[in-house]
Amino acid sequence: MTRAKKPKKPPAYDWKNRKFPEDWNAHTFNAYLRDKHPEKFGIPYVTRNIRLDLGMIKNMLDEYGAEVLREFIDQSFELYRPSPRYPGINFPTMVRFYKARLIPRILSEQVNAKKREEPAEIEIVDIENILDLL
Repeated sequence: MTRAKKPKKPPAYDWKNRKFPEDWNAHTFNAYLRDKHPEKFGIPYVTRNIRLDLGMIKNMLDEYGAEVLREFIDQSFELYRPSPRYPGINFPTMVRFYKARLIPRILSEQVNAKKREEPAEIEIVDIENILDLL
């Protein structure tokens, strides 16, 4: 009896081919940052300490989940206005300047979206019960 082999996942840095959110990890998010940064700002993603980046990404991933983290990164890119002195942004800077503002908003939007998806409960009232009340 032979075991069926599990299909091998794409490499962690291949964010385009990994299933979102279940297969994304800190390295996948780091690759996402490195690919999206030049698209948005026209310069490569630069960080002072890659281990710090990965640790902070891992902490936020564990605390909030992949959907919230990706939305946080995307919204941080949208909010950031480059200047000649600071033409790009890195993850620690995103956390420092945007976490307190964006995370509550993203979590609230997530809760509201789940509420909209849930069907409303309709209570069926029997006519006899209404007549008894009157």
